Amino acid sequence: MTNTNTNWLASIALLMILAGVVTGSGITALNRTEYANGWDGYYYLIQVQSLNNTGAMHSPEYSPVYLPLIAFYAITGDYVTSYKLSAVLIKTLFVLSVFTLGFSLLKSKSDVDRRTAFFTALIAGALSAVSPSLNYFFTQFPKNLLGFAFLFFFMASVYSTSRAWKEIQSPSSNQHKSKRSLFARIFGILLLGAATYFTHRFTAILSVFFLVLYFAPFLKPPLQYLWTAKKHEPERTNSSWRQKHWRKSLLLVPLVVLVALSHKLSMALSFYDLEVITGDFSLSPIFVPASFIQTFGTFRLSAAWIAEIFLASTLLLVTVILLLCKKRFSFLRIGIDYHILIIIGLTGLFPFFRFSLTGLSYRLFYGTLLIFPLLCIPYIHFGVQKILNFQQKEKTFKQEAVLVLLFTALLASSLYTGKSYNPELHDPPYAFYEELAEETITLLTDVDCELIIAHKALAEMITYTFEVDALPWAPEEYFPRKRVWRITAGILQDEVAMYLSPVLAEQYFLPLSRDYALMREDHWEAFTHSISNEPVMLEAVHTWRNPLEQRPAYMRKGE
Repeated sequence: MTNTNTNWLASIALLMILAGVVTGSGITALNRTEYANGWDGYYYLIQVQSLNNTGAMHSPEYSPVYLPLIAFYAITGDYVTSYKLSAVLIKTLFVLSVFTLGFSLLKSKSDVDRRTAFFTALIAGALSAVSPSLNYFFTQFPKNLLGFAFLFFFMASVYSTSRAWKEIQSPSSNQHKSKRSLFARIFGILLLGAATYFTHRFTAILSVFFLVLYFAPFLKPPLQYLWTAKKHEPERTNSSWRQKHWRKSLLLVPLVVLVALSHKLSMALSFYDLEVITGDFSLSPIFVPASFIQTFGTFRLSAAWIAEIFLASTLLLVTVILLLCKKRFSFLRIGIDYHILIIIGLTGLFPFFRFSLTGLSYRLFYGTLLIFPLLCIPYIHFGVQKILNFQQKEKTFKQEAVLVLLFTALLASSLYTGKSYNPELHDPPYAFYEELAEETITLLTDVDCELIIAHKALAEMITYTFEVDALPWAPEEYFPRKRVWRITAGILQDEVAMYLSPVLAEQYFLPLSRDYALMREDHWEAFTHSISNEPVMLEAVHTWRNPLEQRPAYMRKGE
């Protein structure tokens, strides 16, 4: 067997070990609870359940995240198991996408050999595999994480195609073979771009941002031509010059088509999202990592997780400062592709967004944490080079053994970092919500009820368990209020009797477990109106457990 074949098999084996450890640690984490993991878990299961039972999704959606859910349900016949397996698969795909993009970033630099690029990308993948942030994120937001995986594969394919394009320009290249390969790569770009765009709205925004950053240098000549066309028309009569630069501009046509199409599709990126972005702006600056820790709660964060938050934020800012020192730290200059990653990472530290666990700043900062292993690429590359070049007269397998040992040690640390996800701290109390759902349906058995309003996770549990409509938002005007019932929280029957009447409180306020109760929507609205001048009561009502806002516009598309 040749040396090349041996190296190739060894590389495949190391990647399989990486994927195996990620899969094993993911299954271990998810099996800490018998319920679907995360606050959105039952939302996805409702969609698949509805598709299976009625032939249509409960809420029209076109995200590729449902493909593994549907496939695993067809194999296992169990909705919760299909969710857990899908989440693990998505986590594994994400780690492999980090490896792929890391490898592609270094291959864009001409003086980096394949072996050095492989080990650098492999260690970056291992860093991602043991990330406490990832171990939490994949349990809570599998759709968003799949969007990131597609985004990284998409970016890598763009960089790879750019290199292939340069090779075609070389006189020594096989033009026929190279062009066929280029067309296949372009098809891959379009496929991955569409997958990124339609998987999740947040990664759709990031993909557009990436394309703008990447193609900005290419668009400069045609824009200059438009600006100076009248002044220099005699000098710009060369048709080949115009065709060359307009060809580059045409690359953005598929993007324009995607944006126009998605504006009409439910749950996809649309112009309505501009309201979300502009609505989160604030003139009061914040330090995002500190806001994240304070809002999320230190008791929910492991020591490893806090360390990662600190390192990711610090390394990003330090890297920017070092890059500004133009005559030093040359190891950081691996190309404009890396600079794009830095810019995307910096969006997560933007200080003029209001911070909340449902806001844009939270998502952006999590993007920074997920990108962290890729931001480490030049530092890892510097270390890998030092190890591989140490005592070059010795056989290379000794240096490679050191790197494999480092890789193994990183993966072994997942036994510790994997505990960063704790269902009791991070997931809703699904066992209680299941009991609450049963109580609710029992009380409404003989009641004319078209819709139940309940807070997030509880609403999904009701719909999943009993297949009745429940909404974690305030109902729109077209819902008849006398046929809508709401699960309230933190409101006492005596308070309803005081602000409305004892008779209404007796008939239309039905107590449930703990501080929950059922109340008909028309009387709930009358109650909230009657306490409009009572600050103490308003504070009790205005919590996430009492949905007061209607669904945003992007959710109502297609209705």
